[in-house]
Amino acid sequence: MNHKNSRLKIQNPILRVVLLHILLLFFLQAGAAYAQEVNIERGEIEWHKYHDNIFIETSDYIIPKVEKQGDKIILDFKPSKTKGFKVFNQKSSRVASVRSLQYKDDISRVVVELLKNVDFEIASLYGKNQTVIEISDCKEQIPLLAYEDGKKVAQKGEGKKEGNRNTIETEKVSNPYISMKRDSLFAVNVAAPLNLNNNLKKSKELKEKIIVIDPGHGGEDPGAIGCEGTVEKNLTLKTSLYLAEYLKASGAKVFLTRKTDIKKSLQDIVQFTNSIGADAYVAVHFNYIDKPKAGTETYYYTAKSLRLASLVHKRMLLMLKRDDRCVKRTKFYTISRTNMPAILVEPVFLTNREEAALVQTSSFQKKIAESIALGLKDFFSR
Repeated sequence: MNHKNSRLKIQNPILRVVLLHILLLFFLQAGAAYAQEVNIERGEIEWHKYHDNIFIETSDYIIPKVEKQGDKIILDFKPSKTKGFKVFNQKSSRVASVRSLQYKDDISRVVVELLKNVDFEIASLYGKNQTVIEISDCKEQIPLLAYEDGKKVAQKGEGKKEGNRNTIETEKVSNPYISMKRDSLFAVNVAAPLNLNNNLKKSKELKEKIIVIDPGHGGEDPGAIGCEGTVEKNLTLKTSLYLAEYLKASGAKVFLTRKTDIKKSLQDIVQFTNSIGADAYVAVHFNYIDKPKAGTETYYYTAKSLRLASLVHKRMLLMLKRDDRCVKRTKFYTISRTNMPAILVEPVFLTNREEAALVQTSSFQKKIAESIALGLKDFFSR
């Protein structure tokens, strides 16, 4: 009996050691599987008029370590391997190229070569095995008087020397309130009568709300030139006039930043919109890109604008039935400097043939306008 018990006492520690070894091997194998090397396969740059998207394709989900070094964004993927790739961007003013290299035995490095200082956000997408970098102009680089298409306007400290003086070349800014008031909308003649949605007729939610509508571009700035020579500035104005009529019929006090083919500086627009204490600001634009993408995007910047962007975007998706390209946060000049909820809508792409053809019809322009008006009504009803 005693002998048996002594043998059991000897065996128990051995069993414990064996079990520990088995468990250790199991965890080592699991860890090895979890830390399996990922292949960095390819990169792609998607140029947009407002930002650049960089896509890094990987063989499995992996989160890189990211840092900015001077004029480069460095992404280190560990553990990973790459055969090396390099892609260039011919159109962008922000990104020159993206390349990969084997930095260490277990680290692949992706280098984004920048043309200037930028803001950027990075996300690793689980399930898509992709890392996405969105690069946009940083706020500090937006000039005091700015145009969305990147036209040069001198900032403080810039200019050309005239004798011993430094002359700053800036646009002469008239009193923004006076210039905008002349262009305000209280009555607009629309070519075809609107079939007003019952939900918009004398809406109590929109009654007396002060809404500024900003038709993008104008004058010497055509905006995007899409398929079949479609000009963005003409479409933004037509759509904005319909939107103004919908809102006015709903009881809102509506102001247009332009009613004709002229260009207003973004500073004037911001100063005016803030000066009248507007309840909402909507910039109307149409999208373009160097690839045949399609769909609806809505932009906001301040936290108070997110709900407005989401509700307007939802209405546009329901009525336009285009692909959902999401609500996005971006530092556009007007929506980042106005004091009230402010959004910029991009209902369709002018570089997509189907969408460019659609948006040239008055029926589709009205549909866009009605969807935005309903989104505004939704916003003010809560």
